[in-house]
Amino acid sequence: MPSTLPGYEYDIFISYRHNDNRTGGITEFVEHLKAELAATIKEPLSIYFDTNPHDGLLENHDVDKSLEGKLKCLIFIPIISQTYCDPKSFAWQHEFVAFNKLAKADQLGRDIKLGNGNVASRILPIKIHELDAQDTATIATEIGGVLRAIEFIYKEPGVNRPLKITDERSHNQNQTDYGNQINKVANAIKELLHGLVQPSTNEVNPQRKQIEELRSKGVNHSRTRKLKWAVALAAMLMAALGYYYVSSSDATKISTSDIEKSVAVLPFVNMSSDKEQEYFSDGLTEDIITQLAKIKSLKVTSRTSTMQYKENPKSLKEVGIELGVATILEGSVQRAGDQVRITAQLIRADTDEHLWAESYDRPIKDIFSVQREVATAIANVLKSTLSVNEIQLLKRLPTNSTIAYDHFLKGKFLMEKREKEEMANAIIFFEKALKEDSIFVDAISALANAYLLFSSRGWEDPKIAMPLAEKYINKALRLTPESGPAHASLGFFLRLSYNLKGAEEEFRKSIALEPNQNNVYGWLGITRINYGDHEDAINIYKQGLSYNPDLSFVSGTLKTLLLNSLVMTGKDTDALALINKSNPRDWPAAFVMLANQYGDIGNRPMAISFAEKSGDQILISLYRDNDSTLFRNSASKRIEQLEEQLKNGEYISMFDLGNAYFDMGKKAKAFVYLQKAIDARDPHFPPTLGSTDSGREEIRKKIRAVIQY
Repeated sequence: MPSTLPGYEYDIFISYRHNDNRTGGITEFVEHLKAELAATIKEPLSIYFDTNPHDGLLENHDVDKSLEGKLKCLIFIPIISQTYCDPKSFAWQHEFVAFNKLAKADQLGRDIKLGNGNVASRILPIKIHELDAQDTATIATEIGGVLRAIEFIYKEPGVNRPLKITDERSHNQNQTDYGNQINKVANAIKELLHGLVQPSTNEVNPQRKQIEELRSKGVNHSRTRKLKWAVALAAMLMAALGYYYVSSSDATKISTSDIEKSVAVLPFVNMSSDKEQEYFSDGLTEDIITQLAKIKSLKVTSRTSTMQYKENPKSLKEVGIELGVATILEGSVQRAGDQVRITAQLIRADTDEHLWAESYDRPIKDIFSVQREVATAIANVLKSTLSVNEIQLLKRLPTNSTIAYDHFLKGKFLMEKREKEEMANAIIFFEKALKEDSIFVDAISALANAYLLFSSRGWEDPKIAMPLAEKYINKALRLTPESGPAHASLGFFLRLSYNLKGAEEEFRKSIALEPNQNNVYGWLGITRINYGDHEDAINIYKQGLSYNPDLSFVSGTLKTLLLNSLVMTGKDTDALALINKSNPRDWPAAFVMLANQYGDIGNRPMAISFAEKSGDQILISLYRDNDSTLFRNSASKRIEQLEEQLKNGEYISMFDLGNAYFDMGKKAKAFVYLQKAIDARDPHFPPTLGSTDSGREEIRKKIRAVIQY
């Protein structure tokens, strides 16, 4: 059966790796799709699905010519598996890559603009496995954008396989139903085919232009034979697709009136040939988040929460559920010399509908204009009215120097690694940025934070690092007194200076100015714990998690801090509920946290229970067998390392050395060094000061005695 559209061999071409069909799963998918299409579209469509292995073609066969005619189709459906994206794979090289090239060159174009104004690709991927980062990048590079696929994946902890029709939705972490996914594919095909004949601003298809002219002016029977042919074609296509004629003004549009004004920005994909440009794509992601956060009516998820999906990509529906957002912005960036190409699209998380999409080809000097345009477009789509002040904030340029901006992004990229050597190199880049633009506030604030981290982690003598941090904080606040991050930096500085009262005031001021800074909620909560107010801390952590809900159980995250405070206040049931609502991959880390927390407050049975659940043999040995040998050995090596640094004239934190002696069980010697740290106002003091661990309670009392409350 020929294609719906003259000049094309098939309506649909289904590409797959033949090894993936050994159990007949893909054949079953095709049969179900045919049945669903028959119930969705009035006239049958032609589908090319080859059940004979292409890999069996002989060496004297011209593979490209064998497939060239068959690939002349309207819609290409690749079944993407863990092995599909292999350059040696027939399906990848001679079908996916070949169709992508053909579609870009033919009269329809690969990407078409639909009747409602949205853009869709004629490549409609079906994903049957979660892919590793390399395969995801391979696809993104080939298609020039982020992979958007309809997923047929069954997931449980340790399970990554194709979805089956017999799978229970409630057992699948993706919460997808086979029949619903088949229906979604059929509807996507229907929308694509409809887009080929609906009125559109896409000018690449002359047949579409003729149809649009007919619809706008009506049919005139005295027209030429060519126009009569176009009328017949239009009628045939409309009958085949089961649509009645409507004018372009009546075209279906996506309503956004019922969408919550919340958005998460996923990491933009680096499409540059130079992988070293990763710093630029990460920086662009963060800057767009920063721009969106200036719009008070939008709930914007912070960078900390969204960057986790860079290494652990998930479906947009999963991301929406985990982050508690209604819409997701994703995109790509490609930089070549002084030019940059940015693509961005806003998608409704629950339905996968495209709400907005745009591409920008600009000189690098216009990068801030692009960021502003993206933020403004999203605000318009979500019907957020911008105030005069917000408009001015969006227009404000962080710097006029693209060189300074580039140095700044490189520094931020290194700073996020949170390692001493990378942090030192980050400081060098921030200083280079300030040489190009001495009033570049973002670089000034970044320098302040870098020196604060050097102090708080015991990497640098606070007599050197703290005055530098204070200098840059004051400069940033003079230039931008209403900067939330700058007030957060001042709060952190005051906290490290043993001034909790001033720190709390600055943290609260920072959150009022920019409420999506999850690290500020963390430090504000910790500060309240220092006052003995765990209940207030719990409320603060929950407020922060409303902006950044899917933070893993890693030291210092809001989830971990909340978990610890729940235990400290006896809310064991709530603590377990918090874990159960989290991703199962995070449970072992959470159990480690609980084991240590219960051990810290002297509840050994609970510590043993959670140590065993975590599977951590060191913890099990510590709490069940009361054997701290491994901890003592580790502390002994740490003491050797620190004392060697001290002997070589390097700075070390006395708190570090004192704590290491505590872990060794040498409390008398520990107190000597810890007292030195207190006398020197060492900023590397324990963050909570609130543990009931009897071994350290005496030193905590001494620290609390010199704190300004």
